[in-house]
Formats: sequence, C-alpha cells, structure tokens
Amino acid sequence: MSAPLAVCALTYQRPQGLERLLAGLAAQRFAGAPLAFRVVIVDNSADASAAAPCAAWNPRLAGRLVYVHEPRPGIAVARNAALAAVAGTVEWIAFLDDDEVPEPDWLDRLLAAQRGHAADVVTGPVLPHFESPPPQWVLAGGFFAPEQRPTGTSLEVAYTHNVLFRAEPVERLGLRFDERLNLMGGEDTLFFRSLRRAGLRMVWADDARVREWIPAARLTRRWLVRRMVRYGVADGFIALELAPGWATRWALWRKGAWIMLGSPRWLLRRRPWRWVQGLRKAGYGWGLVRGATGGVLEEYARRPR
Repeated sequence: MSAPLAVCALTYQRPQGLERLLAGLAAQRFAGAPLAFRVVIVDNSADASAAAPCAAWNPRLAGRLVYVHEPRPGIAVARNAALAAVAGTVEWIAFLDDDEVPEPDWLDRLLAAQRGHAADVVTGPVLPHFESPPPQWVLAGGFFAPEQRPTGTSLEVAYTHNVLFRAEPVERLGLRFDERLNLMGGEDTLFFRSLRRAGLRMVWADDARVREWIPAARLTRRWLVRRMVRYGVADGFIALELAPGWATRWALWRKGAWIMLGSPRWLLRRRPWRWVQGLRKAGYGWGLVRGATGGVLEEYARRPR
C-alpha cells in the first residue's frame, strides 16, 4: 500500500472515540487534488478489541486503514509500533488521539502551513468539546482553553495530539519515543524536542484544528492538579535527559522550590479557579523536584478492573 502520508492514532478501549475519529478522517477534504493518505490505528488493548471496528471502517477509507495490535501496555511502545508500521514507506507522518476529531480541512491546513513555511514539523490547536457542561470555575480559569498564535510562528516543541512531521529525519536519526516514559507520558515532548535540537524547523498552524472530547472525570480539581504534577515530573526527566548533570538537577530543584514558594499567594484569592491555579502551580513545582530526583508518576498505568 503506497501513500505519501500516514495519519497514526493509538486507541485503548474507546470504541465511541475511535468511531468518531475514523469518521473525521474519512471526511477529510482538500482544496486541490485529493490526497490518498494512509490511516494507521494501533490498538493497545490486550484483547484486540479495536480489530472489528477497524475492519468495518476499512472500506469507507478506501482500503487504506492499517490495523496494528500492540498488546504491551504503554503509550511509547504503541507510538513506536505506529512508526514501525510506516517506516520507509511514507514521506510524512501525522499523529492525533482517539478522543479527538479533526475538522474536515485539518490535514489540508497542516500541509498548507508546511508548504508555506518550509517546515519539518507542523502542529495546531486542540479545541475542547465537553461531554457534560463544565463548572463555571473551569471555564473562568481557562483550564482547557486552546493555544492560539499566528500561523507560521516558530516553535521549540510539539505534541502528538495534533502534529505532522517529516519521516526522513526520524529514520535518519533513529529516533523513537522513549519507552522509559511509557506509563508516565511526556514521550512526545522528548521526541519533538530532540527533533528541534537536530535542527528541524517547527511551526504553528492556527487553522489546523482538532476537537478533543473532555469527559466529566477531568473536570475536577484533583485531575487538573495531578496532571500538572505529572507534567512537572516528565519535564524534569526530559531536562535531565537532554542535559545530564548536577547543574541541570540543581536548576530543577531551584525552579521547583521557587514555584512552590510563590504558589501560596494564589491561594489567598477568593475565586475558586484562582485556588486551582495556585494548586496547579505548586503541583508543577513539586513535579519538577520529583523529576530531578528520579521520581515517576505513572499516569497511564493500568489498574485492575
């Protein structure tokens, strides 16, 4: 199967999300000649539960859907399975998630930004779609507000929830998602920071949008704060990976402690979302300290059902 571009996504026990995602990919439209892109779905469940839905969708995607079963748990091994499935066969690779739906011109807009700015990596915004009405404090705090910046803005990092990148440098550098971050996350941050350090040009495409389904379970103070702790731990790991040594470790301890010391002023504010902002800042600082000392937070560890 030949195609210049592959769109890859991981899925894990999200049948409705997978259906929405595949419908969104089937609905992609292009201003010029249609692009016969490949779709690669990596099923990270132990029981291959996504095999039947993918087989059913394959005809609607003109036979261009590739199903990959990766039973080993973890997002890094699953992303690497996607890279292995397309290695040496495509010029461009895109990633998004199984809780997202791309707008009909998503891929066309990414490609337009790539051409217009001679980019090696292009990424765009993720807009929230709340499954249930969020509390007012969530909206007031802007905790799920999408990033916005002019198309063509140069970047230092990108993430797999909405990205297009050139395949050749990845193969040439032998770059893969770091499986030490398999259950913690941050593997995409390290991947794209490594590409940027290798000299690749990375830009923003503000009109290449996807929508992320936000479940009610994420609209809590606990989830929002815990996510920031995990970001801090992962950022600490990544900083040490890119610049090993005691100087980096000390800088992380100092930055984490400074953030935590500055956070209580937010807790003095009367508005509930200010409290959450303060707790998130403190959580991120604590995460940096944990990351600097080799701590982990396995957000994607699977619990017994």
